[in-house]
Amino acid sequence: MNYRSYRTFLGRSLHYKKFLWPINALLFNLCKLYPYRDKRLWVFGAIRGEKYDDNSRYLFEYVNEHADGKIRAVWLSSVGDVVAYVRSLGYEAYNVYSINGFKAAISAGVAFYTHGLHDFGHFPMLGGATIVSLWHGFSFKQIYNSKYKGFAVLLKRIVDGVFSWVQRDYSMVSSTYVLNQTLKEFKIKDSSSIFITGQPRNDALFYNTDCNVVKKDIFISNRKVISFMPTYRAKGQSSGTLKDIVDELVENEELNLFLKENNFLFIIKLHPSTPEFSIADNDNFSILSYKEVESNQDLLKLTDILVTDYSGVFVDYALLNRPIVFYTPDEKDFYNYSETLDEDANKVMMLSKAYNPHELVERLKHPTSEVAKVTNEFFLDTSLKGTCFCDNVFKAMLNIKGID
Repeated sequence: MNYRSYRTFLGRSLHYKKFLWPINALLFNLCKLYPYRDKRLWVFGAIRGEKYDDNSRYLFEYVNEHADGKIRAVWLSSVGDVVAYVRSLGYEAYNVYSINGFKAAISAGVAFYTHGLHDFGHFPMLGGATIVSLWHGFSFKQIYNSKYKGFAVLLKRIVDGVFSWVQRDYSMVSSTYVLNQTLKEFKIKDSSSIFITGQPRNDALFYNTDCNVVKKDIFISNRKVISFMPTYRAKGQSSGTLKDIVDELVENEELNLFLKENNFLFIIKLHPSTPEFSIADNDNFSILSYKEVESNQDLLKLTDILVTDYSGVFVDYALLNRPIVFYTPDEKDFYNYSETLDEDANKVMMLSKAYNPHELVERLKHPTSEVAKVTNEFFLDTSLKGTCFCDNVFKAMLNIKGID
């Protein structure tokens, strides 16, 4: 069993974050006693340590290119291939379980994560460092702590006060709306610890992109692109499966005719937690697994129309002011399993929503940027327009750490 398989097994069978909580509660707080943290050493991790991507990646690269020797930036990962890849780009990177990885973690003055402290392995030695949550995207959904009710909420707050996998000193968000969401979802008392900077990964939406970083052979026909990027559906969350939904689209004659007549390629990009599956051979469709796309932002830039369901990816895509369609054929079952989106979310989704292939085709025939416009009113602070999100975060942290 390789490391990644072992990690998956451990996470599912032992719920490793809960299983390891007592050990980390002790280690993390003992680390606070270590007096030699370097405010100019910044460590970065992402996606449970398994991939070089998301907000941490783009900020890491920006710091390396613009720090002018002020900052030593180090990428930490629990996957050897990720470490090797980051080093191949000319950056400093270590396995978090190596001696150099341990030294970097225990000495770091600042640590940035996207999903939580588990971005730095099962035993994040970061107590005493300034911990910054870049998070992995914002939407209308409450995800963290959503399952806790009544007395369990109070108990969770007490536990989190000792050690939490999403512990942070500062949070970086994109608007006042997200700031208020963050305060509520993570039970943060001090709003001054939250900075409106934008998401670093979304600077990449405005870079030039080589389509080969997405996949070599699907963009060579110069076809326009519709990308379907559905969220993860847990077992029991829907009476059908995502494969059922996709198969219905692939087999629909009306949709196929529309795609062919309008020179569209319909790409299905799977969520990282969704098991891979194949589709029937069809020149109008292509399916991409999580590992086949280096970065979602690269795919979004090449997308002419985004189709999604309950995923927050539309918030990123809205920055491009292009058409967005919500395709939710399993909406009733999905919401019976999970919490219903709030009223604001439903208002946005109803601007361009489809429940079956025919309605989807009608939406695609009459694309609108109204969803993007309204989404940006919620998620893009007016002060951020025309700014570099990476630079906003970088300058905020230099100021916090007192680095000239």
